[in-house]
Amino acid sequence: MLTDYITAHTVMLPYMMYPKFLLTVPLSETSKLVYIMLLDRARLSIVNADYSDSQGRIFVYYPLDDIAADIDRSRTTVKKALTALEDNKLILRVHQGIGQASRIYVKIPHDYKGKNLTVPRTENSLAEDSFLSNQGQKIVHSDGRNMPGNKNDINKNNIIRMREQEERTAYGSFLNVFLSGEDYKKLHTDFPECDEYIERLSRYMSSKGKTYQNHAATIRSWILQDRNKQQSKQQTRNYDCGEDESL
Repeated sequence: MLTDYITAHTVMLPYMMYPKFLLTVPLSETSKLVYIMLLDRARLSIVNADYSDSQGRIFVYYPLDDIAADIDRSRTTVKKALTALEDNKLILRVHQGIGQASRIYVKIPHDYKGKNLTVPRTENSLAEDSFLSNQGQKIVHSDGRNMPGNKNDINKNNIIRMREQEERTAYGSFLNVFLSGEDYKKLHTDFPECDEYIERLSRYMSSKGKTYQNHAATIRSWILQDRNKQQSKQQTRNYDCGEDESL
């Protein structure tokens, strides 16, 4: 396997969020993995009105066989994981009928930011704390402890890039088009046909091995190019004349 070192200009690999509270929950690793997969699906559902009920609660459709295939586990193992998550009130399954996938509501603990959910500090989180300190912002841990400011020189662009990576969601059949929630909303508002272009970009990058610095900008550029081409065609003069007309 060919590998590269990470630098300040590296575009990070696609990844999913691992909620810190899972470190303290007595669940199997498979159950935690299934929860992470469901949480990632829920992030996609947030920007799609079709996946919220009359009370505004977000749900996902994720068939058992699909989960098993995605995490390379057996159906029985996934069933046990889902049951464990439901027993711990981290999900709620609502059956839709014979032969139909259940709605799965992904839930978040009330005390997600409470005192009992302390976790080890990572280099990234310490670096971000240092940057925030230098900007005059007060840093408070999830357990309420104030963090003293660190005077080390932290590269602001690296911190911003790190946050942007964490906030983006994977779209497209190959989950390789990354957009923030705000990016997707703007695209959908300006270009209702953007989903078609997201899928096109996903297929193109997968088949050609192409990479782009800003997927939202690329999609916007493609749509505008196509619109300009269509407009140019419509503005082409028509030289056909009727019987009583002349050029």
